Amino acid sequence: MVWSLVYVIFSVGFFYCPIKVLFLICLFIRSIFLICSVKSNLGQIVDFESSQSVLVLVPRLDVFRSHLVI
Repeated sequence: MVWSLVYVIFSVGFFYCPIKVLFLICLFIRSIFLICSVKSNLGQIVDFESSQSVLVLVPRLDVFRSHLVI
């Protein structure tokens, strides 16, 4: 069921606006890497609205870029 939903999203998205869908997929992948790196570094998910999380997450953006650029 999940794969059929993904297939429908891909087919509809690529039919209408492929660039927007690819951008959303990249954001989704980046958020997954963000949550995984925060869990591995701190052992818990940081509140993204607090000021401490900004200080923690900003240096980690280079790691996400290295993951996404293949």
